[in-house]
Amino acid sequence: MRILRGGRDWHFLEQKLIEVENQIYSIRQLKKILRRVNQIWQKDRLMGEINFIILLMVITLREVNLKSFELYTKLEPYNIKALRSHHEYDLKPFILECSSVGKEDDNLTRFFIEMLDITADRVLNPAKNHVLDNPDAKWQQDGSFKNQGVGFNNGYTDYLVRVLAERIPQEQVSDQNAIANVIELYELKLNDTKGILLFINRYLGFSDKEVINFERFFGVVDDKFSAIESIGKSIMKRPPLADYEVNYDVEEVLKGLLAESLTIHNLQYLFSSLLDKGLLGANNESSKRVDFLYDFLTFLGVTSGKHTSLALVQYRKQLGFWLTLLTSRPIVCFIYCCYHIGCQCMTSLQMMKFYKS
Repeated sequence: MRILRGGRDWHFLEQKLIEVENQIYSIRQLKKILRRVNQIWQKDRLMGEINFIILLMVITLREVNLKSFELYTKLEPYNIKALRSHHEYDLKPFILECSSVGKEDDNLTRFFIEMLDITADRVLNPAKNHVLDNPDAKWQQDGSFKNQGVGFNNGYTDYLVRVLAERIPQEQVSDQNAIANVIELYELKLNDTKGILLFINRYLGFSDKEVINFERFFGVVDDKFSAIESIGKSIMKRPPLADYEVNYDVEEVLKGLLAESLTIHNLQYLFSSLLDKGLLGANNESSKRVDFLYDFLTFLGVTSGKHTSLALVQYRKQLGFWLTLLTSRPIVCFIYCCYHIGCQCMTSLQMMKFYKS
């Protein structure tokens, strides 16, 4: 199982465990809950595919208060939809309805607040100013990319559905696969052009679901990367990347990483990787590679002329002959390439700066 920590504070974890403890009234009940959690927390089920503490809380709710659990599973999808459709959404009626089956239960209300990661930025003393009475109270899970908890549903991932099915439904994708892909990128050296290009090739072959899941975990780094010189360490040092959000274009980050690793001496890898004859064809994946290369050249400062990215495929045969010469005559070949793909090349001064890098 692969884990990206993302800096979760122990205080928040402790509060959740306290609320679990408040719901359990006997050792027998605790044993039953732990047995059910253990059955689900297996490699062929949900190990690493949901936050373990959240799983513990959901199973506790189901075993201790079945009526409240059933009401929650019925109301949650509607409330997530309402939360998304309104800029401001009052969480209080939803939580109170779920936690007041038969009678009002303050312990159960606090349990739901912790299970759903509901917070209020300006609440300093919950005893005087209840979280749900605060206008800043918000459902963290809806916008979260760090946590794997119920209350999150982006159309591709729904953790409540996972718990109910006790496995990943066919229409959803694995978080562990996404985390493994992120760690694979983090472990690469900053100057490993070949490795970065291999990863980009794989990334461009991801389905829409896989891309969105990869983006959710991108930027959530593990402390272990601080000890090694790698992309992961570089990301930890850069606040814009460390605070990565889903609406940030991951391809722009990959372009930046590739540009930093690229020199005039290893430029041939860029074209031989993304314009490989064996990979080019009529399928969507090869089109993505060509588009990425075209966008990357624009990212470097090579401005487009009359031609589109399709010109890269058209001139593939013409590009072939200089790939073998690029190591011995790098500047000449690079200028020739930029000219023949229908682009206006960088100025000679920009070229020399790029060459010296």
